[in-house]
Amino acid sequence: MNRDKVAKILQEIVELLLKKKYDDLCNMSVVKRVTASMISEEINSYPGELTPPPDSSYTDFDVYPVDSSKSFIVDFFLWFDGEKSDLMINILFDESTPDLQFSVWDLLVP
Repeated sequence: MNRDKVAKILQEIVELLLKKKYDDLCNMSVVKRVTASMISEEINSYPGELTPPPDSSYTDFDVYPVDSSKSFIVDFFLWFDGEKSDLMINILFDESTPDLQFSVWDLLVP
């Protein structure tokens, strides 16, 4: 797993969330598990305003391998009102192709 590639994709995902381009994000996802309306509902129901995280946060994520495949899940906490929240986005990454592909897997408060 290349943490720099993952961090770059996380930055792109957060940028789309900040711009409320939920449809674009869902279209980029390989597996269509989460819909744009689901993302919108989760973010809009969370108190405060979604804000950009500090650059250093893009290297602060947990990784969980998925069985024996070349896939893994990354948990990344979103930021609201300039502070790290307890709302997390789960992203499934797939390394079985030359390009690192991803799918938005879930948004939740653990």
